[in-house]
Amino acid sequence: VVKIDISREPEGIHHSVVAKLKVDNDEVYPVVDTGTHYLFFIWKNWFEGVHKGDCSKILAGCYECPSGPCKGGPKTKVTFGDGTRVSLFKEEGKLQHDTGTTPIEFGLTANYASPDQSAQPHASLGLARNPKPGIGYLSIVEQLLSKKVIGS
Repeated sequence: VVKIDISREPEGIHHSVVAKLKVDNDEVYPVVDTGTHYLFFIWKNWFEGVHKGDCSKILAGCYECPSGPCKGGPKTKVTFGDGTRVSLFKEEGKLQHDTGTTPIEFGLTANYASPDQSAQPHASLGLARNPKPGIGYLSIVEQLLSKKVIGS
């Protein structure tokens, strides 16, 4: 069992259920999403460059690679049910949790577009299974299972 703190937080005129995670040196707050398998965070370099904003002012927080700016890489485009589109590249880091530290793979945002112009970019803690096993991104649950951090 791995314990992850979650809370209901205001986001614009709505509320979101978010998880509090520590990945490498950064605290990030992804939306808990049972409808997707994607695990991704807001890339600090992208957010502060495009939005001319401070990561501390968005609910999701931001992630930056511990050894300096992340390099980027091939992009995966994801479209959510509400029309939000996100471009991600893969990164690796260490998830710190109550039973230790586990290496994980996740996406970082390289682009974000929402039909709701007032929406802040969000991060995602996808809990669903990857519909194409072995291809693309694995959910946090699949990663923790494969590393035997949690049982099925």
